[in-house]
Amino acid sequence: MRFGAKTDAQPHLLAMELARAADAPHQGLRNMKSLVSDYFRIPPATAPERFWELLFPMPFRGDLVRQSTASDLDPNMVAGLVRQESEFNPRVIAQERLRAERS
Repeated sequence: MRFGAKTDAQPHLLAMELARAADAPHQGLRNMKSLVSDYFRIPPATAPERFWELLFPMPFRGDLVRQSTASDLDPNMVAGLVRQESEFNPRVIAQERLRAERS
């Protein structure tokens, strides 16, 4: 499917299938970002809602909204920051801690 997404006329659909088949949201997000690198140029109304949900997941929505609200922060802004920094990969925190401990 990865080959098809890079060579076929419908990479968006194949990217969505790969993202849906991923074991975790951060893996699906990486598939989407790598196979549909021009997604910021796509008019929102021209792609299905699920396409955008795979590109902008909120796997920890409850915790994210609760913690953001408690800190008087916009949950969508916090989600955007988390998406940019770790792509919602929970292992990133552990990796950063290991690096800090080794330094």
